[in-house]
Amino acid sequence: MMMRKFLRQILTIAISAALMLTLAACSEPTDPGSEGTPTNTTATKRSEANKMTGEITIKLFPELAPVAVATFIKAAEDGYYSGKIFHRIIEDFMIQGGSPNGDGIGSAPEYEQYDTEPSPHAKHLYGALSTANTGMPKSNGQQFFIVSTQHTDWLDGKHTVFGHTVDGFDLLDTLGVIKTSNHRPVNQVTIESVTINTFSGGDDPTENSIKGNVGGDVKLENGDKYAVITISYTPD
Repeated sequence: MMMRKFLRQILTIAISAALMLTLAACSEPTDPGSEGTPTNTTATKRSEANKMTGEITIKLFPELAPVAVATFIKAAEDGYYSGKIFHRIIEDFMIQGGSPNGDGIGSAPEYEQYDTEPSPHAKHLYGALSTANTGMPKSNGQQFFIVSTQHTDWLDGKHTVFGHTVDGFDLLDTLGVIKTSNHRPVNQVTIESVTINTFSGGDDPTENSIKGNVGGDVKLENGDKYAVITISYTPD
């Protein structure tokens, strides 16, 4: 009698233990790297595979903003912009890039900072290339922005417009509405290169003439300096 009671107790304990192990196995969280759940590496490879590349061509204004243009050309020819990012994009406003560490802070120490060069002939119209600064004297450097909306006249006189887009408006519009978090692109927008050229006639590399700065249509003419900004990004 005593032996049968003891055996029943042992059997009850064994069944309870087995049930607890089964429940524990069922409630175990799914492994983030398990089949059907993409890992960070997979997402990165997918992003790289979907990456797009485009160009924005900008006519420079050395006659209106000689220091800004000279500084931009020097940095471009040094290869400074290659690999930098557009760290700040605000829809219906502008796209901004070129900071040393991709955080929008400061200027590259190897280049001298300079004062704003305001001009009544260079305004912050759609497609304008302008310098970013802190609002303090001599705070213009390598950071720049491109206006992606209509005239933002409250910037005139406070920032230096030193060029204007002549080609690549589709890309500008695409980047202007790219997905962001706190104005920072969710998918990195990278400056692959900035090349400086001199227009010497022939086919004008503009998609069309637009009303812009310098009192008329913005288009390249013989002898004009222009920059080609090559940009890579992942579409939303």
